[in-house]
Amino acid sequence: MASDHQRLGKRKSSRTSSKKGFSKGSKLKMNQLEKVSKKLKGKKLKKQKSAQVEPAPGFNSQSLVRREMSWRAGEVFSRLHQLQPPRAGASAAPATVRQPAEATPPPPPAPVPLKKPRCERLAFLTPPAAADADGGDGATPATAPSARGKKKRRKLKLVKRKLRREEEAAAETSESKLESARFRYLNEQLYTKTGFEALQMFSHDRESFDAYHQGFRNQVAKWPVNPLDLIIQNVNKMPPSHLVVDLGCGDARLATAVRQRVLSFDLVAINERVTPCDMAHVPLADGTANVVVLCLALMGTNLGDFVAEANRLLKMGGQLRIAEVASRFESVDDFVRDMKEYGFHFISKDLSHEYFYLFSMKKNAPVNGKRKDLPEIELKPCLYKRR
Repeated sequence: MASDHQRLGKRKSSRTSSKKGFSKGSKLKMNQLEKVSKKLKGKKLKKQKSAQVEPAPGFNSQSLVRREMSWRAGEVFSRLHQLQPPRAGASAAPATVRQPAEATPPPPPAPVPLKKPRCERLAFLTPPAAADADGGDGATPATAPSARGKKKRRKLKLVKRKLRREEEAAAETSESKLESARFRYLNEQLYTKTGFEALQMFSHDRESFDAYHQGFRNQVAKWPVNPLDLIIQNVNKMPPSHLVVDLGCGDARLATAVRQRVLSFDLVAINERVTPCDMAHVPLADGTANVVVLCLALMGTNLGDFVAEANRLLKMGGQLRIAEVASRFESVDDFVRDMKEYGFHFISKDLSHEYFYLFSMKKNAPVNGKRKDLPEIELKPCLYKRR
């Protein structure tokens, strides 16, 4: 019996000891769970305070905490189970070790943007506010970006124009240079000789006259306005019965552009409409013409003879039209005074053009037999610069 009691006592003591050991382990686990739940709760409260976001309606925070606690408790038990030594006869399960996530490579550096031109950068800037008229300090406002852009565009245009001129000058062939040099030489000869001497020179060298007129046409073509076009407009307004005499006619374009009858005279006959002669001695009777035209034709050292011949050819009250290069006039008033001495009354003068002047006059007195007593008409020769 004693042995039986002893055995029963041992069993009870073992049971109580096992029970006590179980209660201690469960208490440790519960303490750990409570600590974990408190930490989680504190973190959750901190996150909510920092975010300051109100929970959505119907949201139960306690249920979320319970789920989180249960998930954390399961994770703790699994780790405790892994830390316990394996039982006898049980195969040790390999511990699952989390592999660190592969580090993602950093993104490539962004390309360095190219610097925009200064004019484009300034286009996005706002222009500085102008100072008030009353409260300003008198300083000039800074130039606006748009004004700077305009200045740059103007400079570019000037540079392009200069380059274009240089290209044209470089593209000029040796043949055209020779033609220009020949024209300048013949032009100088005409301004330094009398009409009779020029007639003799060109009558023996017809090719030189053609070369001179070709160079003359090229020169006038560069002008913005041809003076002959203005004379044509003026003559077309006159009655169709008028007789027009064109002295120094060139290729006689006036005769083909007006409705009146035109008699054309020059040093050499370029075509069948031109009569060659010295303009100081035109083969026409006195008082024949209603209109006499001298368009860029006052060339030579005896200009007074040409003007006196125009007076002889005109009827009383007939009109004289003169167009001449502007740079030849030292004083327009002196020219007007001299023309009055030759029996002409001024109707109008047009000095608005850059390269030439236009004069309209009417004959009011004859000068027959008075040529020696009349003053000489002097204009500067139109000489080109030597290159």
